[in-house]
Amino acid sequence: MRTALPALLLIALAACTKSEVPADPAEQARAAVAEAEAHYQASWEAGHAWRATKALIDDARAALELGDYETAASSADRATAMAEASLAQAEAESTAWRDRFPFSS
Repeated sequence: MRTALPALLLIALAACTKSEVPADPAEQARAAVAEAEAHYQASWEAGHAWRATKALIDDARAALELGDYETAASSADRATAMAEASLAQAEAESTAWRDRFPFSS
């Protein structure tokens, strides 16, 4: 969890300092893919990266290369949501394991 905290702080800081969303669909898609990759990296560092998240990022990159910016942004947004969910899982699991093992006195 200690490695996840700095990554979470960086993501939170990036979210607070985001400027306006670019008007250009290509730039919007690139920004969405970059955000998804940052969230995925944070979940990887927390030890809770999901394969499905990586697959969505790969799909987003492929759509970006083909010029399908709407699909790229949509896949990237879904990947970001999944990475955020995996980070929430990492946070929950950091203490939940204690409830699964009775301690002997």
